[in-house]
Amino acid sequence: MTELAVRNSIEPNSIVGESLEHYIAEYERCGEPQVVSFRDKCPWIKGTDRYTHLIHRYTAKLLPHIPTFFLASSICPSNATILDPFAGSGTVLLEGMLQGHRVLGIEINPIARLIAKVKTTVFNTISLQEAAEDIIKSISLSTHDPEIPDFQNRDLWFSKKVQKGLAKVKAGIETFQDESIRDFFWVCYSSMVRRVAFADPRISPPVVLKPEKFDSNSPAHKKVSRMVEERTNANVETLFALTLQEFIKRFRRLEEASKVRELGSAEVVWDDALNLNMAPIKEKGLLAKAAARMFPLDSVDLVITSPPYMNAQKYARSLRLEWYWLGLGSYDEFRAMDASMIGTERMTCDEYGELKTVGHAVADEFIENVFSRDKHRARLMANYFDDMRTSFTELFRVIKPSGHFVIVVGNNRVLKYRVPNNQILTDLATQEGFRVRLMVIDEIKSRGLMTKRNTTADVIPAEWIIVFRKPSTTDGA
Repeated sequence: MTELAVRNSIEPNSIVGESLEHYIAEYERCGEPQVVSFRDKCPWIKGTDRYTHLIHRYTAKLLPHIPTFFLASSICPSNATILDPFAGSGTVLLEGMLQGHRVLGIEINPIARLIAKVKTTVFNTISLQEAAEDIIKSISLSTHDPEIPDFQNRDLWFSKKVQKGLAKVKAGIETFQDESIRDFFWVCYSSMVRRVAFADPRISPPVVLKPEKFDSNSPAHKKVSRMVEERTNANVETLFALTLQEFIKRFRRLEEASKVRELGSAEVVWDDALNLNMAPIKEKGLLAKAAARMFPLDSVDLVITSPPYMNAQKYARSLRLEWYWLGLGSYDEFRAMDASMIGTERMTCDEYGELKTVGHAVADEFIENVFSRDKHRARLMANYFDDMRTSFTELFRVIKPSGHFVIVVGNNRVLKYRVPNNQILTDLATQEGFRVRLMVIDEIKSRGLMTKRNTTADVIPAEWIIVFRKPSTTDGA
């Protein structure tokens, strides 16, 4: 049975609704977190390679089973307005759209916004195929010698042949007239940048492939040497043509789904989770901020989100090479975007010279302990919890009374300290007025989280999912 047939042969709302109400009742009865495998609870989802989820690599993607479970549950009304304030590459947006909802996303990284926008677009794949054939023909016939973007360490990451190939494909995309299809081409293009770079595919932030790190007779040396040779001589035009066909197949799945049931809508509307507004999205994930308006009060039925992991993931830097080839800005502009992210490690010495606390006893104890060993990471922690408190204030403003907020968090390690983010963030949310309905633990089974890099971070063993409710005016004190 196909993926589509499986999804249409099961009534997930009744299955999930019974499960969620059971977990809520058990949590209210005993006050203990409930252990749940969301993969088991959503058996109609077979893996993560479905529809358009895998059109582009993105670090620490949310398991689609988690939003699907809550979108099919009793806390999500029909035709709901859903918000993901940390949308990443659009997992919640796509799953919400598939279940017929209106889904809005907030995301700081324009590449992630671009991916999410394209991922949730239902294309006419016949037109897409025709456009793909046109652009491949245009690129192959071009005799123009395109300008190669100039950026830091360009020659370290790409061979001269690959640079010329990427520049030629980029120039071809820029001449295509249809903006929607052009964005499709940009995602295809961006997705292959790392595949032709001298970057270790096992590590999320770019790290140069170095065969000399291994014994010359070892299998590892031979493997890495072969990868370097392949990337030195990669035919970018051929790879782009193959990528287009691979993507069209994925988008055909989404098009077929739209023919058998009514899909919802999905849109990335803003970049800052600390100050929620709305603006139209343009090409390459950029926002028309001149047309911005305030995000409406009490307008969201359900928030589902997984905020950045503090000190555990280099979200922006994992897409640094793609940033330059897409022409999104200079090195300084990239650093500014990275520094604006919640959980960022980018800050100046002046910013972390003095101890900063956040007014939460548990958080402040961890911050003070880390400060004695690493002032930079202590300020990172303080900034993270302050920013999350601000984001909770904004979410409380836009969620409807009686609406729900589902957050997925991990308790990662900072230096030698395992920080109880689930406890701290729960307290911060309740201080803003939310009420806890349920706590769940789900074991992580390799979802793109970075493996242990050094002594400052480690593998996050499990995710906590906390379900909050915004009280209504009729609730008791």
